[in-house]
Amino acid sequence: MAYIQQIGSMLEENIGKQLRRFFFPGAAALLLSVSYGVVDAIYIGRLGCDALAALYIVLPVQMVFVAVAMGSGAGASVLVNRALENGEFKKAGSVVGQVLLLALLMGTLCYLTGKYHLEQLLIFCGATAEILSPAAEYMSVFIKGAAIHMASYMMAYTIKAEGNMTFPVAVMFVSSAANVILNPIFMFALDHGIKGAALSTEISKVINVACYFWYYLRRRGALVIGIGQLWPSLGIIRAIFKNGLPAISLYASANMALILTNRFVIEFGCAALAVMGIIMQLQQLADATLAGVNQSLLPLVRHGFNIKRYPLIGHVMRKGLGTAFLLSALSGFAFFFFPEMFLGLFTGEELILTEGSRALRIMTAIYPFIGLLLLNISFLEGMGKKSQALALSLMQQLFLYIPLAFFMRENFGLTGIWAARPLAVIFVTAASSCLLFCEFKRHGISLFSRR
Repeated sequence: MAYIQQIGSMLEENIGKQLRRFFFPGAAALLLSVSYGVVDAIYIGRLGCDALAALYIVLPVQMVFVAVAMGSGAGASVLVNRALENGEFKKAGSVVGQVLLLALLMGTLCYLTGKYHLEQLLIFCGATAEILSPAAEYMSVFIKGAAIHMASYMMAYTIKAEGNMTFPVAVMFVSSAANVILNPIFMFALDHGIKGAALSTEISKVINVACYFWYYLRRRGALVIGIGQLWPSLGIIRAIFKNGLPAISLYASANMALILTNRFVIEFGCAALAVMGIIMQLQQLADATLAGVNQSLLPLVRHGFNIKRYPLIGHVMRKGLGTAFLLSALSGFAFFFFPEMFLGLFTGEELILTEGSRALRIMTAIYPFIGLLLLNISFLEGMGKKSQALALSLMQQLFLYIPLAFFMRENFGLTGIWAARPLAVIFVTAASSCLLFCEFKRHGISLFSRR
């Protein structure tokens, strides 16, 4: 309830100040989450082009399971927040218990799938003979610790649902620091190679889960977890997946698009796939700050729309639009004019630096549009248009980008694949802007005056 009251008070205070209050913990959490993959890539890049390509060929397989965990965590956070609003603390604790049970079950499914079908999965994702062995070596570690990996994402969502935004960020900072320290030890000092990167990441996730258990066992928050709450509750599990289905669909579609893209790119060699993976990591770093803006806006928009404070929504949009444009323009400027500096963090191979510089310039030339696109989708979701927001996201990932990448690969080769994503972004940005403009006009929301 305190969290909802806090959001309500935000509508009466300085909007810019309140956006900053939500932006920094949200952006920090997302940056730290992305940092695990970036750190792995920086160290694995020292092992050569094939190792980098192997890392990115396994990423979709890894992230499919993580997508389910993140979507389930998002669904559980809705139930926890709703139960706390109504003072149903025991019910909220039961939701967390089911989260832990789901993490165990899904982790077991991941392990069994990988144990008996890992090679087939990697080949389906596009793994070639050169990278199949290192890819399997990396994934063999992930599947053994999949339950821990999933629990770390899902438990973070439930703690945030209590209104505690700082503790998960602090935990992620500690575990990401551990990942930075452990990576060179396992990879080079202990000579585990690419497997060492996976081991260090899994250990950092163990730190995450241990801290989250400490939080609940020491009763640091409103929720109390007992053994009885771990007993399966089909009603709660159905509700978790029902509320989390949009997020699961979105994450899953993004990973399906990544699988298909990797299959397109690997035809041009391991260096091309390494380029694609590095650029994806750089974009995730830039997008984390934009997603932080969206996370700070969404509670304001949702609450303002529910109480029909429509003029204020226009004011929030102006603040968010200016911030998102500035952040995305700065990222795009840096990537466009200094591509070799960023690519050099991951590798020193000339082929990757040359092709990567060209690709990075093509893929980030329209980067200021990224901020507007994410903002449009966030506002539509906050105004209750969740199906439209989901449709736009699916359109960008699956129904537009993939056909464009296929068509342009056939006609323009590798350059066509690099250009497909910017074209998809431009189209979906235009479509989402039209939809949002219609919604603003229907509710009398102006972007040019607060009152």
